[in-house]
Amino acid sequence: MPAPSRDNRVNPGRRHHIMYLTYHYTMMYCHSMKMKSNLSITLLERVSVMLRVLAHPHRLKIVEILEAQGHASVTKIHTELRLPQAATSQHLNHMKKVGLLASERNGKEVRYRIADDRAITILGCIRKKHGVTS
Repeated sequence: MPAPSRDNRVNPGRRHHIMYLTYHYTMMYCHSMKMKSNLSITLLERVSVMLRVLAHPHRLKIVEILEAQGHASVTKIHTELRLPQAATSQHLNHMKKVGLLASERNGKEVRYRIADDRAITILGCIRKKHGVTS
C-alpha cells in the first residue's frame, strides 16, 4: 500500500477502495441480520450519500474518536488526527451536513458528537471483519 502524501490526502484509487469496503461491510452487516425488505430508491439515495461521506479514512477515524470520547472539540480531534485544523473542520462540517455528526457551541469552542449511530455500526463491521476489538 502506498504511503499517504505529505498533505495527508488520500489518492483517488485508495478512496475508491475505501468506498468499496464501506459498501461491502454495510451489505455484510445487513446480510448477517437476514433482513429482507423493499427499500425505496429515495432511502437508498440518502444512505449512499452518507456512505460516500463516511468512506474516507480520516472521517472513519473521527467516528472512532467520538465513539470513544462521546464528544470532542475541533482542537482535540485535529490533534489526534494530526491534520491541520482547517482540514479537520472541513471533514467535520461535511459529516455534519449529511447528519452523521451534531455540534454544540460553547463560546469559541465547538464540540462534536455522533448524531447517526449507523456510523458506529459501520465502524463495528470494519472491526469485526478485521478482528479488532474496540
